[in-house]
Amino acid sequence: LEGEKEQYYLISYKYPVARFGKKALEENTTITLYENTNIIKMTVAEENIKAFSVSEEFLTFYYELSDEEMDFYHSLVE
Repeated sequence: LEGEKEQYYLISYKYPVARFGKKALEENTTITLYENTNIIKMTVAEENIKAFSVSEEFLTFYYELSDEEMDFYHSLVE
């Protein structure tokens, strides 16, 4: 994906499961769509790993999608 331009970000949030305390939404994952390619990048938020620290390189995944799947993601953001 070197040199490819980032086009859209889809960010998912989750509501904390604790009954008391912090009630704000927490970031869960970010999906990055790139121009002119069917490859997406999914990054899991570091805050999701509570027990220990995990480097961002282990929380980033790349997927190659079909045209139909890419059309679905584009329908969400357009």
